[in-house]
Amino acid sequence: RHSRFMHAISWRDLVCLGTNFRDVLHSIMGFLLLGLVLVVIRGYVSEQCQNVVRSGHIAQDRVWFTMGHIAKQWCSLLVMMSVPLVLWNESHPTNIALDVLTLLWILFLDDFSGYACIYLGKNDIDYRRAVAWHEAMLSHCPINLADL
Repeated sequence: RHSRFMHAISWRDLVCLGTNFRDVLHSIMGFLLLGLVLVVIRGYVSEQCQNVVRSGHIAQDRVWFTMGHIAKQWCSLLVMMSVPLVLWNESHPTNIALDVLTLLWILFLDDFSGYACIYLGKNDIDYRRAVAWHEAMLSHCPINLADL
């Protein structure tokens, strides 16, 4: 069964970029944007792995922390799997660029180090200061209810 498929398809079919110059440029643009999205997702996942280590020192509810990371992993996986399918279906370069921007927007929707916190007026230093202040306040809370 596989041999029939391999005989029906040739290397020329696999590397066919198009029949005219416009189609070739369109295919190259799609390939470059696909690579760019995969590099951005890889960097995002690497940054999230480093943030897991840092977040382990923050006093927080582990259930919400775990659910947040599962949602980020699911979103990253779905975006990575959908990029080739979305780009393959587009026929205009403008639509390819807009689709890539849309998928990256979905990926970074919950990223507070990006545009969301810039809009809110927070940066990484302000967040670290708030976490340190929160930790200091929690360290002075009574441990036992009898201490109240």
